[in-house]
Amino acid sequence: MVFVLRLFSLIILLLISSVITDLHAEDLLVRPRDLLKHGQAENALPLLLTLEEQQAGETAYDVLLGWALLESGQTEAASFALERVLMADRHHGLAHLLTACLQERRGNLEKARQHFELAPKTGLPAVRHCALERLQDKLHAPAEISATGSRGTRFSGYLQLGVGYDTNVTSGPAAQSLGIPALSLTSATALGASSRSGDWVTLLTGNGAFQTPLTNDSDLMGTLVMSQGVYASHSALEETYATGQLGMAHRTGADTLTLFGIGQAYLVDQEMMRSYWGGMTSWQHALNPLSTLNSYLQYQNFTYPDYPTYGTRRLVGGIMHSVGFSGSDVNLYYGSHVGKESAKDDMAPQVGQKLWGLDLGGRMPLQENVLLTGNIIFEQHRYDDRDTMYFLARRDKQLSLGGTLDWKYARQWHFLTSVSSIGNGSNLQLYDYNRSSLMFSLRWDIDHEKK
Repeated sequence: MVFVLRLFSLIILLLISSVITDLHAEDLLVRPRDLLKHGQAENALPLLLTLEEQQAGETAYDVLLGWALLESGQTEAASFALERVLMADRHHGLAHLLTACLQERRGNLEKARQHFELAPKTGLPAVRHCALERLQDKLHAPAEISATGSRGTRFSGYLQLGVGYDTNVTSGPAAQSLGIPALSLTSATALGASSRSGDWVTLLTGNGAFQTPLTNDSDLMGTLVMSQGVYASHSALEETYATGQLGMAHRTGADTLTLFGIGQAYLVDQEMMRSYWGGMTSWQHALNPLSTLNSYLQYQNFTYPDYPTYGTRRLVGGIMHSVGFSGSDVNLYYGSHVGKESAKDDMAPQVGQKLWGLDLGGRMPLQENVLLTGNIIFEQHRYDDRDTMYFLARRDKQLSLGGTLDWKYARQWHFLTSVSSIGNGSNLQLYDYNRSSLMFSLRWDIDHEKK
C-alpha cells in the first residue's frame, strides 16, 4: 500500500512539473511573439535562437522561429522550421500562411497557392510582407478572402535579347549528298544549302500577358509572344514567330480547369511558311502541397500556304506529375503524351503520323537569385504512308535536351545562359540530323497590376 501511494505521488509530481515546464516555456515565447506581431523580427530572432536547444521540435516554438527566419530573409532555415510544424500539425493555419509567403518569395506560385488555400482567412496575426490581401492578389485566390482585398487585372511580360551559335540552322543531314531514289537510282544527289550548316544567331523575343478576374474563382487570360531570329550568314532563313492564346481558368478547391484558343504564324524571310489555329484544355489537381497532377488535350490545324498538301490536323493528349521535396525548392516533373496527326489532303497520306513521347524536367535553385531548369523529351514518330522521296514509310526517333541558368541580378533583370540539343534519328537519311545551340540572353521583366 505504501508503494502504491509513493508511486501515485511521484506521478502527480511529474505531472505538476510538466505543467510548470510548459507554462515556463510558453512564458519564454511571449516576448518573441509580441516582437513578431509588431514587425520586429530582427529583435525576436536572437531571443528564439537562445531557446533552440531546449524547444526545437515544439510546434509553438517552431512556428515563431520559422516566422522570424522568414522575415529576416533566411528562407532555407525558415523552410525547415515550418516543415516541422506541418509534420506535427498539418492543419496549422499560421504555418500554412508563412509557407505560402516563403514559396511566393521563391517564385513557386503553385506551391504558394496550395498552402494559401489551406490557411484560414480570419484569426491569424498580421505578418509583415505576408498580408492576406497581398497574397490574394499575387496568387489570384478567391476575392472573398478579405473584405478589403480585391484582385485587379494583372499585366506581365518580358523583352529578351539573345546572341548565340546554332550548329545546324537548316536542320539538315551532315552529308553533302545522299542517294534519293525519287531523284536518281544510280547516283547521289547533292543537297546544297539543305545540308548541315552552322551560324551565329541574334534572337529578339517579346512576351505580353494579362489576367483579369471574371468571378471569385475564374479568370480571363491571354498571352502573345513574338520572336525574330536573324542569322549572320543565312539571311534567307530569317525566322519570325507570333504565337497567341486566349482563354479562361476556373478553380474549385484543389482543382483548376483551363480552356484556351491558340494560334501561331511562322514566317521565313518575311514570307508565311506555316500557320495553325486550335485549342487546348487542361485539368490540374493538387494532390498535396508538394505534388500536382496535370492532364491536357491539344488540337492544332496546320496550314502551309506554299505547300497546301502538307496541311494536317494534330491531336495530342498527355499527363504530367510534378513533385517537390521537403526542405528544398527542387521541383521535378515527368509524364507522357500520345497523339495523331492526320493529313487534310487524301492524296498526301504520307504527311500523317502517329506519335508518342516521354517528358522529364525540373528546376533547382542554386542560390536565392540563381535558378537552374532543364528538360528531356523523347518522341517516336511513325508516318502513315510511304515517303514520296524514298518510297518507304518514315520512322523517326527524336531526343531533345535543354537547360537554362537564370541569374536574376536586379529586380527586373535576368541574365540567362541556355543550351539545347536535338537528335533526330530516321530510317530515311534525308531526315536524320543533329542540332545544338548555345545562347546568352538579357531579359527585362514587366509586371503591373491595375486595381
